[in-house]
Amino acid sequence: MSVPPSQHRRPRSLLALLTSVLFLLTATGAAAAGPPDDRGKPDRGRDAYVAIGDSFASGVGTGLPDLDLGCYRSSAAYPPIVDVERFDTSLEFVACGGATTATVTATQLHPLDRQTDFVTLSVGGNDIGFGSLVAACVGGATDEVCLGAVAVAEGAIAGVLPARLDATYDAVRERVRRAEVIVVGYPRFFSEPYVPCLQSSGISATEAAALNGVADQLDAVIANRAASAGFTYVSVVESFTGHDMCAAEPWVNGLTFVPGLGQVVPGTTPSDSYHPNRAGYREGFTPLVSDAMEERRPSVSQVRVPEHTARHGIPA
Repeated sequence: MSVPPSQHRRPRSLLALLTSVLFLLTATGAAAAGPPDDRGKPDRGRDAYVAIGDSFASGVGTGLPDLDLGCYRSSAAYPPIVDVERFDTSLEFVACGGATTATVTATQLHPLDRQTDFVTLSVGGNDIGFGSLVAACVGGATDEVCLGAVAVAEGAIAGVLPARLDATYDAVRERVRRAEVIVVGYPRFFSEPYVPCLQSSGISATEAAALNGVADQLDAVIANRAASAGFTYVSVVESFTGHDMCAAEPWVNGLTFVPGLGQVVPGTTPSDSYHPNRAGYREGFTPLVSDAMEERRPSVSQVRVPEHTARHGIPA
């Protein structure tokens, strides 16, 4: 049920806290602008899988930045889970929280080459100011403040994002040539019809619908540009339906701290707000990405002539 604008006011201190929290990932992404600390090239006897992108690929939301604190890379994100579950896959995981299309192109493409078999990519949310949009809607004074921020984000989706995605996708394709590139979309955060809860923290029905609309428009542009590049697009919206932040089994976080008290939800950090949780990465993203990999044509390593057959002159 919508909250009247006169009653829909949040304290300024909450806005300040949200702004600092939701820009934290952008700051850490910028700090990690240099080449990540890699573990070396994959074993070429396996499918070489490179995971690039932003916080929705790195694992923000899991409460477990155990692989890289600066980029918030987590073993509970979908790339490491796919790597473990998929037979003969070797992962290079360079996704970084706060990444934009520009920082992906500048800092994350170094593992890609013509021996790469699979690439997963999630990017675009930071290019449209996702953090400031959420801060305006959760910590803003009225619905009108949120809708103004939504209009700005929609303008960026329509006017700025397509060219940026094209440039990034072109740079990826130039490096990998034959690899299967899987572009992963973003989930919605709110149910339809919207039912508020503690984690949604003051979001009105009007704001929830507007934020879901931004997610849909963002996904539509990403899907369109991925198709134009010849990449596979994976939508996660249907999979996450019924698992919004207020559901009995949520796959996404709302606010992971208690406004006014500074208390963080156990097992999370403040920057986990408005990201998938561990179940979302494991049950929502992982099966879809794994299925997309299995549906693609044979990978480069699978069509490569095995060493022992070449050595003995056995036809491949």
